[in-house]
Amino acid sequence: MSEAHNDKLFCREQVLRTDPAFRMSHLFAQKAFQDRLLALYAFFSIIEQVCGAMSDESVAERTLAWWRMEMQAGGASPSSHPVVTELRRSGAADKIPINLLKSLLDEAAYRIDAHAPAGESEFEQLCLRTGLPLVELELAVCGADETDLALLQGLTARRGLMQLIRESLAQNAGRGFWWLPLDLLARHGLARADMFTGEAADQAKLLMADILAMECFWKPAYMTKKTDISIKKQRNRHLFVYDVLNERKLQSMNSSSPFKYPEELTKLGIGDLLACWKTARRFSLSK
Repeated sequence: MSEAHNDKLFCREQVLRTDPAFRMSHLFAQKAFQDRLLALYAFFSIIEQVCGAMSDESVAERTLAWWRMEMQAGGASPSSHPVVTELRRSGAADKIPINLLKSLLDEAAYRIDAHAPAGESEFEQLCLRTGLPLVELELAVCGADETDLALLQGLTARRGLMQLIRESLAQNAGRGFWWLPLDLLARHGLARADMFTGEAADQAKLLMADILAMECFWKPAYMTKKTDISIKKQRNRHLFVYDVLNERKLQSMNSSSPFKYPEELTKLGIGDLLACWKTARRFSLSK
């Protein structure tokens, strides 16, 4: 078995450990971009684990610093990490602008020690800040036009919210749902520690329903007839497929209690596949 094959296998296992939805969206990516996206999402997955699973802030910060140096080194020296090796081999590393890489790692570092948002506006901004580098990097790796981003605010906010939820579920002894707006916690009479307790399940479910009712998480601006035709390109369809899966996962969470979120995140069925196929077909049409 070749070393390149082993690196790719490592990346696949790394992604599926944290983000099962990628398995489905990756099927709809243009073949020329599949290896790049696999390596990129493996990198995203590692950053997610740093923000979620590491309870020691100093260790998390040092890990992010290591990744910053490793990624900025380019191809000047060989890397011992299979994700970096695969990013270079696939050509993804050559497409990643330094400013976007810095933005991703800066936002990750911010989340390690960030204060909870006070209200809805701050919370929406946190979701947008979290999701924006992910979407920008994905577009860059696939050569998409940056002007597409103006139409993707809803997509970006959903991406950020899903990232925050997954990082919270990965917390073993950390801060959990630190990002819940303080005004919503007060409104529902909850502390963050109550989110996974059976006694507070009803209030927690209502709190999350308030979050998921925010327009920025549901309005699929890119799906409206007014959308600029420039984003309806085959090279971007995986991004929209992934967003549809995120939206479906959020909808399923909206009708369940937080302690069931891990189960909801890993559920992928025929309905999800059909929704992905319909979305991919729409963004594959040329006009």
